[in-house]
Amino acid sequence: SKIQRAADRGDFGPSQNFDMSILPAPRYDLGFLDKAKIEAFKQSSEILGRPALAVESPTHGHIRCFVDGQHRLTARYELNLRDFAAFVVPISVERNFRITVVEPGKNR
Repeated sequence: SKIQRAADRGDFGPSQNFDMSILPAPRYDLGFLDKAKIEAFKQSSEILGRPALAVESPTHGHIRCFVDGQHRLTARYELNLRDFAAFVVPISVERNFRITVVEPGKNR
């Protein structure tokens, strides 16, 4: 995706390390976590080590939401790993990467 390519180019700076304790426990009941994918990720140190992609919170230094990496983070959580890496997209530019659907003939 466009935002991932920007992160890989270094547009948001280097990935940052965070303590897993800043994240809530995974919510399996919401239905968007694929348990088979999580199990597969737990077997790959390469996948587990890939930084997640997060959007900065208006409160500097905090994460508002994740754009990519929920399954990797859940795998790390289940393995009781202490930390994770993430590229943090500044809130001031995240809007540039949003995908919006506009009905034909309608203005944004």
